[in-house]
Amino acid sequence: MAHCLQSCPQQTATGTTTLCAHGSRDDAPTNCDSQRPLWTETKIKAHTDPTSIAQTPIVSTPAFLEATRDSGYRNTAMAIAEMVDNAIQAEAETVEISVSETQREQHPLNISISDDGHGMDPTDLGRALSFGGSSRFNDRLSLGRYGMGLPNASLSQARRVDVFSWRDGKAHHCYLDLDEVAEERGQTLPAVVPIDSPPPLQGRDSGTHVELSRCDRLEYKRTSTIASKLGAELGRIFRQYIATGTSIWVNGELVEPLDHLFQSTPTGATQFGETLTYQLSGPSGFGVVEVRFTELPVLLWHRLAEAEKRRLGITGAPLVSVVRAGREVDRGWFLMGRKRRENYDDWWRCEIRFDPTLDELFGITHTKQQISPSPELRVAIEPDLESVARALNQRVRRHFEMAKSSTPLITAERTASRVKGSLPPLPNCTYGTAGAEIRRTAGPLLSDPDGAFQLCLAELSTTALYEFEFYAGTLTLFLNVRHPVLRDLFRPLALSDQLSDRAHATKLVLVLLAAARAEVRCGNDEILRSFRQEWSDVTSTFLNA
Repeated sequence: MAHCLQSCPQQTATGTTTLCAHGSRDDAPTNCDSQRPLWTETKIKAHTDPTSIAQTPIVSTPAFLEATRDSGYRNTAMAIAEMVDNAIQAEAETVEISVSETQREQHPLNISISDDGHGMDPTDLGRALSFGGSSRFNDRLSLGRYGMGLPNASLSQARRVDVFSWRDGKAHHCYLDLDEVAEERGQTLPAVVPIDSPPPLQGRDSGTHVELSRCDRLEYKRTSTIASKLGAELGRIFRQYIATGTSIWVNGELVEPLDHLFQSTPTGATQFGETLTYQLSGPSGFGVVEVRFTELPVLLWHRLAEAEKRRLGITGAPLVSVVRAGREVDRGWFLMGRKRRENYDDWWRCEIRFDPTLDELFGITHTKQQISPSPELRVAIEPDLESVARALNQRVRRHFEMAKSSTPLITAERTASRVKGSLPPLPNCTYGTAGAEIRRTAGPLLSDPDGAFQLCLAELSTTALYEFEFYAGTLTLFLNVRHPVLRDLFRPLALSDQLSDRAHATKLVLVLLAAARAEVRCGNDEILRSFRQEWSDVTSTFLNA
């Protein structure tokens, strides 16, 4: 039996193993004062004596670089987004991306990324191609954090990356080549060397140009397909930066911002409720989380063809977008508690923005392309988000119920258009009582977008039975589904199984369309508007009595 070398009096036997009071095992002589086996001391001495054993690098560079290529970028666009991050952090106003063909049969495509940011000096250029070598390591003020983006993202798509950067009239070049590293077993990057400014960089006072060559892991093989996918993905990921002035070009085409919340068009979504704001604390300090919900115009878009809904990203698309420092890092179905996604949920969107100081709560990794919410984050915001999601689901259901009564409106549109030639002409003017809010939430049925009449169901904020708009020869009538005439008279008739009832619903709508048309004929008259409002209110009182 081995004994404690400090003559410890508290030695006990446990099975076949003898331990002293300090936990020393009988299979390793110990020094209880230091609680460290003597064989560990011997190992430490060997490590500090360079003549005792051969020293081994912590990382086998060729194997590490090959392994890091599988670090998890979902697609080519997510990898290229890392280079766009760097450009934005360098205060670039313009980022130009080029996907071009080569003469190599095995690697037929190259990708380059140029920007007009402040560029890098030789020291920063060398660091930029090393893993974790960024001068902004653990920076929580902007997009980057780990200093892994440029080499990691580049090698995930290509076997060689060249970086040219220039500032103050001086240009430099450095590169990282997987095949050279494997052949030479090198442990360091090639030297940064001064160069003349190559053609893509001419005419700019400062900037950076990244070239990915021998691309063997691109998502697609056609130049046009890659360029198209890049434009769509980058437009969504960097939508907030593009909207505030950053220009991103892909093969000469300007990337347009893709609004996840569908609020960028006059007939798009409307915000639901107030923005939810949370002040949270994480391991790196305090930060803010902001959550916004929007509801898509069911009454406006429900009759679109299924293929068109998919093309526009209405159905089958991720509903929740998570945005870190103005840049999307993930999208899917997150933080909705026990609420499961249903088909009705295609008709609303959610955007969650958070400060980089809360990276740990969101589970952000160095690739910045997915989240893994922590239990603390779930407890803080999930109950509210689940409640809003359920409320929106119910509103969508109700709007679809309203949309079922649309058939008589389509019939009324066609009837009115058919007899238009026998009616007194309308003036050549533009006016109406429908504001922007009504146009965004109402539901033209799109049966004849170029017709003279458009009939819409809408949840108006006023008590008027209808509002209207006359523009470019088309009279659009917005019928207030909250008014008793629509709720108690029109809707039961429109949803009836009897053809005669649905015919009466059509005639009722035609009566209201005739009244709106008469207002247009009489001009933008405040007296007529007051008459319509009082008539609507009195009718509502009578029908609710």
